[in-house]
Amino acid sequence: MTFKKSLFCFVIAFLAFYAAPAAVAHIDDADGDGIEDSADNCASDPNISQADDDGDGIGNDCDNCSAVSNADQTDDDADGVGDSCDLCLGLSSPVNYDFDGDGLGRKCDSDDDGDDGILDDGDGSGSTSDNYCTGGNTTSCDDNCTGTANADQTDSDGDAPDNTQDGLSGGDACDLDDDGDGWNDTTDNSPTVANDDQSDVDLDGFGDVSDNCASDSNSDQADLDGDGIGDICDSDADGDGYTADDGDCDNADSSLNPGAEEVCDDGIDQDCDDLDTSCDVTTTDVTTTTDADGDGYTAESDDCDDSNADVHPDAEEVCDDAIDNDCDGTADNEEVCPVSNESTDESAAEDDGGCQLNKGSRNSGLAGLILLALSLALVSIARRKTICRG
Repeated sequence: MTFKKSLFCFVIAFLAFYAAPAAVAHIDDADGDGIEDSADNCASDPNISQADDDGDGIGNDCDNCSAVSNADQTDDDADGVGDSCDLCLGLSSPVNYDFDGDGLGRKCDSDDDGDDGILDDGDGSGSTSDNYCTGGNTTSCDDNCTGTANADQTDSDGDAPDNTQDGLSGGDACDLDDDGDGWNDTTDNSPTVANDDQSDVDLDGFGDVSDNCASDSNSDQADLDGDGIGDICDSDADGDGYTADDGDCDNADSSLNPGAEEVCDDGIDQDCDDLDTSCDVTTTDVTTTTDADGDGYTAESDDCDDSNADVHPDAEEVCDDAIDNDCDGTADNEEVCPVSNESTDESAAEDDGGCQLNKGSRNSGLAGLILLALSLALVSIARRKTICRG
């Protein structure tokens, strides 16, 4: 054998020995997750992580109570939920969810939305969806939101039943379109009042149909006095009955207005007269700075009665009312109300104790005296003639 042939045979033998595939060991791995069945905590379900939260030796992926240890995996009602954690034990209910946390699963809880007093099958028909509560009715009807507590059963758009299907119907508590206008409440600019066109003139994010100031942008919808008119367009925002035109000096504070009682020395002008009355000023002094009767005059400007708007320095004096209307210090003064002669004579007569005669009486007495004197003179002349004849 030549050297070349020998070398060739050596190489072939070497490669045959070292390059031949190693024999693959056989393991039992039914789920094909690379973990031998004897060591796999879920031999029939692939679970490479081998997670086992409750530590019962059964992996989470195949444990019928993954949060409650139950190595025996007992499931008497064969609903796929182990007895150890079955919320409706004895009743086949694969949906093992407790809405209201009362320990009962949805299928066996007669009021599974938090005990709002409205039973899922309120009419006792055996069905929880054949007679939903609507129109304000809360008795003898099925809960219109079985997964959300809503004792009032309010259904603004009256679209119950079908509250558990598309989420866009049922009672308001679980209805994603309360006003029934086809717009989801999360995007509807007026979720409680239907507005198909979503009109928003002032672009403040609130639909015109429910915007408390539809023409003035006010994204906060502030309404201090709760009258349904937004502050931004309410002339009497604080609801005190006064507007700026009425002299309200703070339209955001109902305690400040022309009719409010002033509090002295608090640094606040409660009655909107541009003054904060000092507590050191006497009552008399205080009244001089105010016009209580609203006639335009104060005591400081010679108003002699600041409680009567008809009495002030420019008022017209009224005769015979015993009131000093024009504040000149005299009631019914003679310049405005002259006294009659008859009144004067009567007054004089009264001053003399009734002994003084009035002018008419004096004239009558004088005439009588003259007549008496003439009569006596005639009698005297007649007697003289008689004597002379004799």
